[in-house]
Amino acid sequence: MKTGKFPFVLALAFALVLTVVPVASARTLDGAISGLVLLPNGKPAAGVKVQAFAGKYTGLYSKDWERFGTPVTTGRNGAYKITVPPGTYRVWFEPADLETYCMEAYPNAPTPYAGDDIVVRAGRTVTRVSVTLDTGPGVLEGTVFDATNGQPIEGIDVALGFQAYAIINNQFGSTHSDVDGHYRFAGLKSFNWGAWAQDQRGVTPYYLEVLRFDENLWVDQGGVTTVDFDMEPEGWISASGYLTDESLQPIEGVEVYAMLQESEGYWDYAMTTTDANGHFEFANLPAGWWMFFAGGNGYEYRYYHGGDEAGEEFWHTRGTTMTLGEWTLFPLAP
Repeated sequence: MKTGKFPFVLALAFALVLTVVPVASARTLDGAISGLVLLPNGKPAAGVKVQAFAGKYTGLYSKDWERFGTPVTTGRNGAYKITVPPGTYRVWFEPADLETYCMEAYPNAPTPYAGDDIVVRAGRTVTRVSVTLDTGPGVLEGTVFDATNGQPIEGIDVALGFQAYAIINNQFGSTHSDVDGHYRFAGLKSFNWGAWAQDQRGVTPYYLEVLRFDENLWVDQGGVTTVDFDMEPEGWISASGYLTDESLQPIEGVEVYAMLQESEGYWDYAMTTTDANGHFEFANLPAGWWMFFAGGNGYEYRYYHGGDEAGEEFWHTRGTTMTLGEWTLFPLAP
């Protein structure tokens, strides 16, 4: 049996963050980035939002890109100019009409991570950082459901982004599910996007966040990819059962472990103890294969429907309950 491994949330080591872009000071002259945004027919594209992204390191080798400063909008002639301190940047373009045109990073990339560096020096303007917008954008859309009853949930925040270096990076759009639970992101170039749903409505029940970054959510330019979210209310009971002794009397104070299957086998995920009625339960367990292990307080440790090495496996999906029933333990030998 492998024990002692509990999942943890990846925390950013802020002490290691080394910003590439220096802070502007009174002695440092700003520079600038300028260019044109054109439509496919060569005419200027007015009203396009243009945003600089600044590079930083999230570790010794992993480089991240963050929005920097206030975005500007192209004029009637399609021109823009962004004033920034000296440093290395990438530029992101977001058209007003995302049903017709694609968002992109200079020179023709789906995200700033795939774009080209633009090095700005003090007092200098980097010119001709220009793009021609693509038509026929891709769409990522879907529905947000209550996993326990299949009903749509209105008002859930859904964000568009992607994951790099095991970190969920910048979001490139956000919306709310409508009365039918539907959400939609347009304006996408071909890319393996990600999305996540959060409940910020401030009402009951509160639904737990759902991340969709651990799978292929590829969107083809000109195509539609459907990604649904099954959200589980906080406190939903994922597994429950009873422990009894040989005479079928309830056992109080026995430890029960929920074991989640991972690449190297089953590991401790959560632990609880039985109450005076021998009852135990686990709330909001993630989807996956599970085994259950119990013992202590004078009783031998055993797997549910098994011995001390392995037991019955259960497949769990969000919004369902694994009902284990009665489970008999035997006292330790004297």
